[in-house]
Amino acid sequence: MTMVCKLRSWGTRQNYSTLGSDLNFKPLAMSNQFVHGRMQVNSIDFECDFIVVYGLHTIQDRTSMWSGLKNLSDTFQLSWVIIGDFKTILEVDDRVGSLVQDTEIRDFSNFFQDMDISELKSVGRTYTWTNSHVHSKLDKAIVNAEWVQKFNHLEAEVMDPGCLDHSPIAIMLDEKRSTER
Repeated sequence: MTMVCKLRSWGTRQNYSTLGSDLNFKPLAMSNQFVHGRMQVNSIDFECDFIVVYGLHTIQDRTSMWSGLKNLSDTFQLSWVIIGDFKTILEVDDRVGSLVQDTEIRDFSNFFQDMDISELKSVGRTYTWTNSHVHSKLDKAIVNAEWVQKFNHLEAEVMDPGCLDHSPIAIMLDEKRSTER
C-alpha cells in the first residue's frame, strides 16, 4: 500500500489500484495547521492515529501548532504518525545554502523532547524543499514508540518532487512484515 501526502496542500493521493476499500480514514480534529484522524488498514488489521501537518511560516504562528499537537497527543490510544511540512528544521544539518539560527530549531527540538518521539528513518532525497539556492528538510514523518515497536522496519521514502518545490513522502506498509513482533 502506498500513501503519499501532497505536503503543499491538504490534498492526498492514494494508489487506488492497490488500496481499494483497504484504507479507512475518519477525520477527528482539524486546525489551520493539521488534520488528525483515525486510519485503519484492513488487510493488515492495523489502526493508528494519523496526523497531516502544514505548518505556518513564522516561528510565532507555529506556536499554536506545537501546543495543539501536544494537547492532541493526550487523546491518542494507538500507534501514531505525524507527517507533513513543518516549515522548520530540526537540526543544523537539515539545511544547506543558508545560515541556521538557534531560534529556528528550538521549538521543534523542544517538541521532540516533550513528546518523546522520533523521526522515521528516511530514504531517497536528503532535502524535501528547495528554492534552487537553499535546500532544507522541512517535511518529516514522526512516530511514537508504539509505532516503532510495531513497524520498526519501516522507512519514509522522500520522493522526487517533480514540478513541486516539496518532495512528497511515502510510507510503505508491508503486509507480511507488519505483523511480525
